[in-house]
Amino acid sequence: AFHFPAFMDHKAEILPSLKSGGKTCQRLQVKLPLGGKIIYVIDPESYLPLQATSSFMLNGKEYSSTRDFSDFRSTEGLMLPYTFTYKSRAGQKTGKITRYEINPKFPDNYFTIPGK
Repeated sequence: AFHFPAFMDHKAEILPSLKSGGKTCQRLQVKLPLGGKIIYVIDPESYLPLQATSSFMLNGKEYSSTRDFSDFRSTEGLMLPYTFTYKSRAGQKTGKITRYEINPKFPDNYFTIPGK
């Protein structure tokens, strides 16, 4: 849900906008089937997701994780982020995606559970 927005598969609720990077960005919240939620910050000019914050409850405690997206490139007609940042216990980290493979070909039995 971080890289392919959950609002493509689930209903999104519009939240109050917020200022981010000098822009007034729209926010969308998606409630996920198992109780979690993701809030997306959407760029007002490109309509691309600049940030995604997911949160969920586990044993009565709320956990959340935020990723910031950048370096969007056209990949087989889709604008996809090639760089993302996130906070970890060791501080802020940056991830780089070297390539996306859209609709890859798999052998017919690739997803067959052994012994079935």
